[in-house]
Amino acid sequence: MFFKKSELLGNSKKAVDYIPMCIFIILFTAWFLIPNYYQNGTIVINRSFNAEAALSAIFAGITEEMVFRGLLLNSALKDRRTWVVFSGNAVMFLLIHFPIWIREGIFVTYMTNIVFLQLIALSLIFSWTFVKSRNILTAIILHAYWDLLCCML
Repeated sequence: MFFKKSELLGNSKKAVDYIPMCIFIILFTAWFLIPNYYQNGTIVINRSFNAEAALSAIFAGITEEMVFRGLLLNSALKDRRTWVVFSGNAVMFLLIHFPIWIREGIFVTYMTNIVFLQLIALSLIFSWTFVKSRNILTAIILHAYWDLLCCML
């Protein structure tokens, strides 16, 4: 199930291929907005959210997806079972976040809470949507959107 470089941007023009991405965008939005509203009585934007934070989130989505789905996942899909490759990719995706968590002093908190499982689930979602749509842009859009929500709310 390896995608050639010329196919990474998708060769399907069917709208149905993008339905999973749209569903995940709705779920991601609900994941952030419902607790934010419940906790504050309104939607509160993080005071530190600015253009630099937004660009950083978008850049992280682009670069991480190009590496983890476009390169690593795609090359591993050649000869192996899909869910084994997805799982290995998710563990690598989790490990790449450890240095950031350690630097910011949140490693223990994130490892003792659900955050590390959330990151594994996100990686599986990004991988699945990439393979389902046959388009790296779906994973990039989902990842960048998630990161924007994380730093905005």
